[in-house]
Amino acid sequence: MSETKTATSAEQQTATQTASGEKVFTFWQATTLIPSTMLSVSILYLPRMISQASGGAGIIMILIGGLFPLLVTWILTKVGQQFPGLTFVGYTQKLFAFGGKKQLGCWLALPFFVVMASWWVLATAVSLRTFAEAQRSIVLPYTPIWFIVATMLLVSATVASNKAEIIARMNEFLFPFIMIPLLFITVLALVEVDWTNVLPLFHITWKQFWWGLLYSIYAYAGVSVILMFMSSYQQPQHAVKAHSLGISFVIVVYVLLMIACVGVFTNRELQQLMWPTLEVMRNIRFPGFVFERIEAGFLAIWVTAVFTTLANYLTSTVHMVSEYMGIKHRQKLWVSLPLVIIVYVLALWPPDLFTVFTYVEKVLLYGVIILIVFPIVLTLMVFVRRGKMDRGRHDERRPEEGR
Repeated sequence: MSETKTATSAEQQTATQTASGEKVFTFWQATTLIPSTMLSVSILYLPRMISQASGGAGIIMILIGGLFPLLVTWILTKVGQQFPGLTFVGYTQKLFAFGGKKQLGCWLALPFFVVMASWWVLATAVSLRTFAEAQRSIVLPYTPIWFIVATMLLVSATVASNKAEIIARMNEFLFPFIMIPLLFITVLALVEVDWTNVLPLFHITWKQFWWGLLYSIYAYAGVSVILMFMSSYQQPQHAVKAHSLGISFVIVVYVLLMIACVGVFTNRELQQLMWPTLEVMRNIRFPGFVFERIEAGFLAIWVTAVFTTLANYLTSTVHMVSEYMGIKHRQKLWVSLPLVIIVYVLALWPPDLFTVFTYVEKVLLYGVIILIVFPIVLTLMVFVRRGKMDRGRHDERRPEEGR
């Protein structure tokens, strides 16, 4: 029995070393990882949700909400830097291996892996379903929901079992095609803004403030993917700078989108629109009618953004499960297949769009709790382990001083 446990632990350690040995993420690729994950399907409905939650202070809330993920990312990055070359799976097991018992660390860390993997799966499922609903209501009215979900899921799943190098290059390549046109179109939308609709900025109650903050934080929940990819950074010492820059890109996009939506429609009208961002794009007019349907170009950008988000979430889940179970790279496909089935079933579970948004709110709350609890627990464990190591070194020095 003990030999089996030792073998399993050795396989997990080998998988961890294999996953961490590929130093493939450059500084810029690490920067593009976060915005490529954050900018997703929520772009279409996020302004409405934040406006409903915070009243007339959505612009301020999306800005303040970006400060919390910056703090969370800083904490998670600093924890990861304490264990160079190890993923979230590797260093969490190490933190919980009290008394050097690796098997104990393996079991105590399991709930954290289950919670994080389940959130990535749920976030993927609700994103897929919302994507399918939006596509059906905007451009594909006669296409079955199951077909849209299956197509996008299979395309995203083809990336999930690949090595970190493929993920790094994918995010780096697609990032300019997402960010540059998105910023350009959003700035164009500001031309249609009635700035009197934006004011006052701070008209908000404490209840609206906390609910608005909750929804705003969810918009940045994609930072969690760094837990699995940071071990592959070529320059982990510059990870804080790369992550902060990536989040800053997202904050700028969200703030500009919020200003455009509120300025064009007012807060009251914004709260009645299903896809407010798309409605803003439809209001953009080019001189001479050079581009008569700018929303078509926006939707193309949006589909690309959704793809990178789904691919990053699925890849993080597959890598986490594979590393914990000691599954080699060639067998990761057998992790991807059941995961695709689970996500597909969950995505089709809600019977209608209203239920979908109810599930989105529940997944939102789940993700925010994880962003609050995980950094606190990991930080405490790092300090506890560091304290024990310092006491151990001190005890070793005392006999030497006596001699």
